[in-house]
Amino acid sequence: MAEIRRSARAHLTGEDDIVVTVKPVLDRVGDFAAILAESFDEAAAYAPPRRAETIGRPLGNKASDDCGAPVTVTTKVMAVFDGASSYTGGILAGDTSTMGRSAWIRIGRVDAVIASLPTYEYHDEQFRAAGFDPNERKFIVVKNPMNHQQGYPAAVASFILDTPGPTTPDLRQLDLPRAGRPFFPFDSDFVPPFDVLSNNQG
Repeated sequence: MAEIRRSARAHLTGEDDIVVTVKPVLDRVGDFAAILAESFDEAAAYAPPRRAETIGRPLGNKASDDCGAPVTVTTKVMAVFDGASSYTGGILAGDTSTMGRSAWIRIGRVDAVIASLPTYEYHDEQFRAAGFDPNERKFIVVKNPMNHQQGYPAAVASFILDTPGPTTPDLRQLDLPRAGRPFFPFDSDFVPPFDVLSNNQG
């Protein structure tokens, strides 16, 4: 390798120099200049070693800190991919979206997909694009509160999680100073009034 590096000109021109005879190497690799000109798929080349790479670094909320600070976790990188997937149902069926540079990581016994860009969730397209079947897991955490019912019909139960972020399912966590009172769920010991409206002109 050292001799090839020092005699790159000889290998590119196919002519011997005072350091090396190029014929034995060129008989093995062929056109050295053509090899250097080949396109290089970085994701494909580095994916195998990254599957076994374990890293500890801040994760999440890099694009915006509105939803909190990144958390530091030790992860095993299972796969790195371009984030592209095609929707299998709904009004976007057949359309392709991309999460940008993405990765499938493992944190202890938890598998997660992290993305550079946000995308709409319908079924399990993003998980499968990463290379694994979420239906093989005991628990599946999704952000879409509606489509998961079509995406995971075999689920035996569903749970609403009150996690940090801008879309809490618990309105009591929000500051709503202009909301009229009483107002559920801030207040529960009242009977809500109902006004009957009619456009009957007769």
